[in-house]
Amino acid sequence: MRRATKNYYALGTHVTLSVEASRPDPALARAARLIGYYETLLSANSASSEVSRINQAAGAEPVLVNPIAYRLIRDAVVISRSKKGFNAAIGPLVQLWRIGFDDAQRPDPAAIASCLELTDPTQIKLDDARRSVFLRHPGMRLDLGAIAKGYIADAIKQAWQDEGVESGVIDLGGNILTVGPGPRPGEYWHIGVQKPFAERGRPLGVLRLPPCSVVTSGIYERSLTTPQGSWHHILDPRTGYP
Repeated sequence: MRRATKNYYALGTHVTLSVEASRPDPALARAARLIGYYETLLSANSASSEVSRINQAAGAEPVLVNPIAYRLIRDAVVISRSKKGFNAAIGPLVQLWRIGFDDAQRPDPAAIASCLELTDPTQIKLDDARRSVFLRHPGMRLDLGAIAKGYIADAIKQAWQDEGVESGVIDLGGNILTVGPGPRPGEYWHIGVQKPFAERGRPLGVLRLPPCSVVTSGIYERSLTTPQGSWHHILDPRTGYP
């Protein structure tokens, strides 16, 4: 068995893929292809993605989408309607604040209130028979950023298991999924949790866990600072503010 690691930038974040297998390079290459494929489907920042096509047709017409994209969108909408914190219709607010981009701004309260009116997930019409998605009002926008990385990690895990990968780690910008047993026989995985506002690689603590998913999102990773204050990228869909 041989361990190999690939580090690069994708999905708007830093990606680290590490596998232990008799032939690790093909497994890493397949994972990179999957990431690229799903990015073309699910990115809200690519004008040609399935999600962007839906957003561009908001208020105008339903959009027929790829079966894989439809499955995730349907699940995301169902979860959003349960009102437990996740909202796939938060796109107008993400675009308004633009935190993490060069043109980030602290919006006017009236603009935030206006965008909030466009984030009702019950106004997303799904047609399972046609696999179509319709945003009923102009200005509505899907944003799957809070769910897509976990979905992609699951797809990579399945691909690796199909290829006989013994163990591995999928890290999509803090969305970590471990595959198989830890690298040392009889030991759990050791997952470090970044200490907020400290230099990269300095952990707050280390989790010792069996194969599982560990997801963190830090307010120190993406933020907007102005003379009026600082705002991070984790938006509350109920208020429209971080």
